Parts: sequence; C-alpha cells; structure tokens
Amino acid sequence: MSSTAGFPYEPDVVTPPGEMLQEVLEERGMTQAELAGRLGRTRKTVNEIVKAKAPLLPETALQLERVLGIPARFWSNAEANYRQSIARQQENERLADQSCRLQELPVKQLIQANWVPRHADGVAQLRAVLQFFGVASLGALTRMHNERCAAFRQSKAHPANSYAVMAWLRIGELQAQQIPCAAFDAKARRSVVPWPRCEGFAATPCPR
Repeated sequence: MSSTAGFPYEPDVVTPPGEMLQEVLEERGMTQAELAGRLGRTRKTVNEIVKAKAPLLPETALQLERVLGIPARFWSNAEANYRQSIARQQENERLADQSCRLQELPVKQLIQANWVPRHADGVAQLRAVLQFFGVASLGALTRMHNERCAAFRQSKAHPANSYAVMAWLRIGELQAQQIPCAAFDAKARRSVVPWPRCEGFAATPCPR
C-alpha cells in the first residue's frame, strides 16, 4: 500500500497576473495612468503590479472587478497560482541541492515495499520521500531524527540505520491511521480491563 498519491500537473511557467492586466489594458486602449486614476491608486503602484514587483492584493482584485468587469476571483486565483509557482521553483532549487542526501535514507526499500513511488528525477524522489515521512523539509526530518529515539534490541554485528527505524515507525503510524476506532470510553475500558484492587493503600488512591 502506498502512502502517496500522484502529483498533479504543474506547469514550469505561470503567467503573472500583472502581465494579464497589461494585456487587458492594451485591448481596451487604457493606460496604466488611467487605470490608476480609476482605482484611486498611484501610477507607481499599478506599474509594480504589472511588472510583478508587487502582489495583487484581494482589495485590488475587488477594485479591478468594478473597474474592468473581470471577476475578483480571476485576479486572486492568478496571483495565488503565480506566487505558488515562484515558491515551488525556489523549493525545487533547495531540494536539488539536498537530493544527494537520498543515499542516507532507505529509499530503495520504501520503493520496493510500494510506500514511495519511484522517480527518475532526484528532486521529485526527495519530495516523495518527504511526503512519506510527513515532513515539509529535509531539515525537519533531520531534527526528528535527532530528537526522537526508539528503544529496541540491536545487533552488535550489524549497525542499525536510524532512518530505517524511523521509516518502520512511520509505516506503523500510517497503517494505524487506517484502522477504524470508536471514541474512547473510559467506562467501557474499565469493564474490559479493570484496575487492580488497591484497597488498603490509602496513600495511593485508586484511579477512576
């Protein structure tokens, strides 16, 4: 059973909303200065939006809806998609620098067990591994590796791979999430597993 789903299509290039805005202005024969006047903004503000130097804020999207008749959600979605694209490109650059650390992780075993999909690209493979572990970055995984510990018997002849141990624990965690469980009922629990008799020990009250 795999813990990951297929990644949706992500285009390499996303058009900035400012570029779309400039196209609309040219189609309507409106200058940036005229738009600024209609919006009640400075020409500099409009120019920075057009050149993607400033974000297109929700209030600006509403104003563009009134001035141009194009729904605010169009501008807001275009801005969100553009900013997300920029963030993803920056993330890809960070992951590219870190993909060499894949050899420290039990990637091959996770792929063979169908817990992680195989990717030819190192960045995509690292992203899939991070998604399996449920962490946002390799730094977060490293911190978990350093902070968490598990008590288990180890062979002195074969050193244990702590990242492999983390993978086993994560598999157990993912499998446990798929087990349907009723809400905790203290009364029902006591009827199945009663507390041991502790009469005569006044200093240690019986738990209820």
